[in-house]
Amino acid sequence: MRRPRSHTRASRGSCAAALAWLVALGAAPTCAASAIAAEGNTTTAARNAYDRGTAAYDAHDYPRAAAEFLRADTLAPNPIAFQAALDAALLIDDAVLGAELLERAAHRKEDASLSPTLARARAQFKDRTGRIRVSCEAACTTRVDGGPPVDLSSAAFLTVGLHSVAVESGGHVAVQNVDVRANETTTLAPLPEYRATLAPPQPRLPRGVSPAWFYGALGLTAAAGGAAIASAIDTANKHRRFADAGCGVAAAAVCPSYASAGQEAELRTNVLSATAAALGVLTSVVGIWLVRWRATPVTVALSPGGAVASALVRF
Repeated sequence: MRRPRSHTRASRGSCAAALAWLVALGAAPTCAASAIAAEGNTTTAARNAYDRGTAAYDAHDYPRAAAEFLRADTLAPNPIAFQAALDAALLIDDAVLGAELLERAAHRKEDASLSPTLARARAQFKDRTGRIRVSCEAACTTRVDGGPPVDLSSAAFLTVGLHSVAVESGGHVAVQNVDVRANETTTLAPLPEYRATLAPPQPRLPRGVSPAWFYGALGLTAAAGGAAIASAIDTANKHRRFADAGCGVAAAAVCPSYASAGQEAELRTNVLSATAAALGVLTSVVGIWLVRWRATPVTVALSPGGAVASALVRF
């Protein structure tokens, strides 16, 4: 379905088209550039909205076209934009928009040129909408069916059927399911028993492991290091005893046992030293990259000897 050319080109093109638009908006009947420049911001915005609606209609984007035509008629009421919006509403079968336009027509002076379109709209949208209004004691935000915020302080049209209405006010939210009935208005006053305190935003937990893991690894490293040192001292003592017995130059009876004990001590010392070194590396990795420290501010200061960097860790 395509609107008549007068509906799609009324605001641009020829001087006559511009004149028709200005007359419809109540402007002075002249095509002079000075008269167009003298239009108020509202008139200019209405004409721009109508142009956007025309472009959207030509691109077959009828929902957007309907919205822009409606905006144009809201800013500067006139039958051209009104009929364009109603034509688009009929085309996309938007019962809510159709109901809004029919209500708007009921409060305006009757225009015979709109009668056929109005009759079609009344037949197509009959008994398909009802109204809902939310009464709030304080400032509130309302949403329908999880959509964006909408103003329900005055009765607004919704399609017939069940809808979810959420009312948020003062850190509380009330959600009610409302059965919208044809041609009826439902008023909601959120009750305390429907309210649920909104949970405060949870702070983001810092990532990483507890500092206890670092201290545990540090303790194991210290224990392994201490054991390695003690073992090294024991190995040195065994080697001294082996040397004092002259086992390096003579084959005394005790030399084989001294040699075996020394070799075992040396092996133990090597194992403990390697273990301590590995635990030291692991402790460093845990402390630098894995531990969840509360804060790690780094300061850099200049001294006669050069730049000095320090890290302060609090836990």
